[in-house]
Amino acid sequence: MWNIRGVIPPVALNEEGHSYNRSPYSININKFIKDFAFSSERIEILIGFLAYRQAIYSSGIETGFQWVNGSFAENVESIADRAPNDIDIVTFSNFYHTIPDYPNWAQRNIHLFDNPTAKNKYKVDSYWVDMDLGFNEASIRKCTYWYSMWSHQRDTDIWKGFFVIPLSPSDDNEAMKYLSELKIESNHA
Repeated sequence: MWNIRGVIPPVALNEEGHSYNRSPYSININKFIKDFAFSSERIEILIGFLAYRQAIYSSGIETGFQWVNGSFAENVESIADRAPNDIDIVTFSNFYHTIPDYPNWAQRNIHLFDNPTAKNKYKVDSYWVDMDLGFNEASIRKCTYWYSMWSHQRDTDIWKGFFVIPLSPSDDNEAMKYLSELKIESNHA
């Protein structure tokens, strides 16, 4: 999954630069979990990530998708000799016009939007784009900001790719079951 530099390639191997087989790569939560749950640190982060997604569903949002990146999507164990600390996500969903009584809903669910709280509670570095606001200059700026920031490693000029994962409560239940079994196995090893 990683190239020689320890990152997801921005364009799939042996594809032309203009290919549609490029970042962000579509992946379902189950494959993502199975591909990245290979250390105890990563398992803990993934459990937090799934708990965060569950909190999103519990708030009334069940549709949308997330861009997923950060050192979690890199082979940071090899390139930086450390485990990832969290997982970086941008959630794209409809809520401003879709959620009844949006101001009260937002206040009740501040733990989803307040980055330090989400990072501490769920191990996610979390950001949001509201698709209810439509395709306008502000939404385009947010999307291009995240795409440009996530297309390179933070401290290098290395190009990299990232993932897009749909929100799916049923798939998440299956993924959490897999992670729970994996955690039990690793505790007994």
